Amino acid sequence: MPIFTTERGLEVTAESEKAAGAVQDFETNLLGLTKGLDDAPANAEKFPETLMTQACAATYFIYAQDEANLTTAEGFLQKAESLSKGATPREQSYVSALRLFHGKHFQEALATLELHTGQWPRDLLAAKVSEFLYYTLGQHHCGLRFRDHMERLEKSNSESAGYWSMCSFATELCGDYHTAQDEAERSLSLDENQPWAQHTLAHITSRRGKGLHGIAYMEEALPLWRQANRGIHSHNAWHLALMYLDQMKLEKIHALLKSDLWGIMPDAVFEQLDTIALLWRLDLAGEPAPDNLWAEVAAKAEAHAGQCFIPFIDGHLVYALARAGNTDAAMAAVQKARLRAEADDVEARDVWAPVGADFVAACADFGAGKFREAVTQLMPVAGLIPMVGGSDAQDDLFRLALIHGLNQLGDSADAHTLWDRFYGDKWRTAFDDRVLA
Repeated sequence: MPIFTTERGLEVTAESEKAAGAVQDFETNLLGLTKGLDDAPANAEKFPETLMTQACAATYFIYAQDEANLTTAEGFLQKAESLSKGATPREQSYVSALRLFHGKHFQEALATLELHTGQWPRDLLAAKVSEFLYYTLGQHHCGLRFRDHMERLEKSNSESAGYWSMCSFATELCGDYHTAQDEAERSLSLDENQPWAQHTLAHITSRRGKGLHGIAYMEEALPLWRQANRGIHSHNAWHLALMYLDQMKLEKIHALLKSDLWGIMPDAVFEQLDTIALLWRLDLAGEPAPDNLWAEVAAKAEAHAGQCFIPFIDGHLVYALARAGNTDAAMAAVQKARLRAEADDVEARDVWAPVGADFVAACADFGAGKFREAVTQLMPVAGLIPMVGGSDAQDDLFRLALIHGLNQLGDSADAHTLWDRFYGDKWRTAFDDRVLA
């Protein structure tokens, strides 16, 4: 099999120059979160003898975070493995990491990719997949590790906008907002259409309190996200919705829900998560969801609940189910989380047993309005919330739910104590006042 060299100087075993180009395109599209990502399955079919086109398609489906897509990914992953014998060591290493990722061995997969990028620091595809694995393990929990990884790659990738967008987010997760903003702006100076760098700026805006400036910036960027991959379109629109929520601009939130958040790909886990996370916050503010949306979202969420990809996902889904009155489905998913915690593997011992199962159960109780039960289960593991998965901004939901639950039980003193513990230096918004009231 011929070996081609990509624009980034990486060797690719491919059946043709066009096949090698498809591999390069996938890395570019993943870094830029473009709609071109959707070409990965077709390219795998078009270039069936190229290991990395198969691996790219497998990566594409693993990112979907549900069992049906993992089943689809398996076919591409097996094909990639069958082609490994004649591949380069870098390609073999990537496929090995992907197999671990597919098997939900997130910690092993991440360790493999961190070693991988140490040997091949120009491989930003591997670095970007590492970023997703930090999400599965809790990006805030892994913030320093994530940042250290990115810093090791700077010398080899300082010309890459995609690299700086990743680096900026890692820096934000560590609370160094000034440097994170500089890095995000550096990314955008290299490529103005970098929605992941704009995502970093959204996080910074929420932490530093430049709400009105942030809204104007995000509204201006919204048309660009509509031309990007649906995942980042949904997620950045969610960040804009949170900025509206901070100022209790309910009409703006409802309009954004209909135009950019819900109903474009409602079967996709990421769209369900963003929508649930926003509707749950409306609950915390004492505001109803528009158009009986809870029932519609819960009907879609049921297909994914209890798959135990990471606790973060199941926590959202069981809340939606319980909130919509589907108690049986919510409790069935909670039971699966309990069983997952009893397994004899690293993820069960490190995440599901110490925090994941109780966390999922608490989310179901919050959805059912059982605040005493929810608080009783979540309070002892409150400090471990970053381990369930997600980012700092995403995990805020569960901390806010705990504070809200304490208030519902009439325990205002503990609610304010927790607020000071989690958000002592955060600027207070109209939404925050609603949660604390």
